[in-house]
Amino acid sequence: MIATKTVVGPEQRYDLTLHPPPDLVLEVEISRSVLDRLGIYAAMKIPEVWRWDGTRLRFCVLRRGGYVETDRSPSFPVLAAGEVERFLALHPTMSETKLLRAFRVWVREQQAAGWPTAPRPTRSRKSRASQDEGSGV
Repeated sequence: MIATKTVVGPEQRYDLTLHPPPDLVLEVEISRSVLDRLGIYAAMKIPEVWRWDGTRLRFCVLRRGGYVETDRSPSFPVLAAGEVERFLALHPTMSETKLLRAFRVWVREQQAAGWPTAPRPTRSRKSRASQDEGSGV
């Protein structure tokens, strides 16, 4: 659930000293960075990070001061990472407008069918992303 949306409106500038941390960060990894981005997000107490590397989408949740990778997003528990990846892979083959329309149709179909593609609950595992960053890879 996205809880801070009503606290920080679109017309406001985000101020770390005034506003709560975002509920969700979406990170697109274009190149490796020497910055420990997950460490920065953890220090800000951001509960969830989605990481897209151009091929794979990973959901990472904050647990005991560090991130663990999980199969389901706490913010959108019925949304499977693999389904989002499938739509992102279509981006080079169709316009953004057509892609968004196709995604909306898929969401409506999933809602009508009771979200059959929703991931099943599994145990979280240590995020490979945080292991990579810790090793300087």
